[in-house]
Amino acid sequence: MNPLRGLLLLVIFSSNHLYSQPDSALIDDIYSVLVIDSLTIQAPPAELDIKYFIDQTVHDTTFYKAFRNLRSSSYQFRSELYFYDKNFNPKTYLRSERVQYFDHNYRSNKIISEQFDKKFYKGNGDYRYFTAAMYDRLFFTNGKVKVDTAISKLEYSDPDSKMESYINELKKLVFQPGREIDIPFIGHKFSVFDSDLKKHYNFYLKTDTITFPSPAYIFEVTVKPDSPEKATAVKSLKTYFKKDNFQILGRRIQLAYKTLIYSFDVEMNIETIKYENKYYPGQINYTGSWNIPFKSSENCEFSFNIVRFLGD
Repeated sequence: MNPLRGLLLLVIFSSNHLYSQPDSALIDDIYSVLVIDSLTIQAPPAELDIKYFIDQTVHDTTFYKAFRNLRSSSYQFRSELYFYDKNFNPKTYLRSERVQYFDHNYRSNKIISEQFDKKFYKGNGDYRYFTAAMYDRLFFTNGKVKVDTAISKLEYSDPDSKMESYINELKKLVFQPGREIDIPFIGHKFSVFDSDLKKHYNFYLKTDTITFPSPAYIFEVTVKPDSPEKATAVKSLKTYFKKDNFQILGRRIQLAYKTLIYSFDVEMNIETIKYENKYYPGQINYTGSWNIPFKSSENCEFSFNIVRFLGD
């Protein structure tokens, strides 16, 4: 993947690359520097085994399963995409409300209402912005799309197109944050848990009783104040876990990096909801900017929200 392709990926949302340390050593290293708040320390010993919790954090699959559930369910959802110029003045937009239908392993979309500015599309009808094209690839359908309901674990397909290669990298960033991704020169700067980068971060375990209806643990990774700006690309990573079953309730990521050649600054906030004993990413919010030579910069905000499930 060339630098342009890799950077475009960052507009949206960390190869199948394993940690450089054995898992047991990794978990011991995080445990040794973990800062635990007083509420969490007071939890009954049987409720939280700290090393087990770290292990679950590193190897969690529940978040991926929640996104997989989006593919095989019927629901109404709302999309809003806004693009801005370099001074963040409004440029163009798309607002859409749709219903996804899932039937006999196929999903399809029906548009309920849609408004857009004519500059959102090129003259040939293609999307003018890469962010919009990726959003379409993730959430919209054109006709019926086959869904492989047998997939239960995180897999990386052999990319047969540029878009598929972007999707593979997107999976790494969203579902396995803190791992190296395939961007020349800076891909290793996403490896939050790598032995060379851990020294630049503080690790926290906290109890949260405000953000979600049920109490949650927060596993938080933040850059140390005295860390060099260009030492890291992941500036903040928060993952919220439901206390009783370690289901991920939400994830917040901030990415930023700047060189003379290009720059990006991206924030994502994803929250899950529960319906009929399954979890879904009910709300996704993204704010991001990137700039590279010989291409128009993209400054975008978008949101995805499940309005209701068709069974309601």
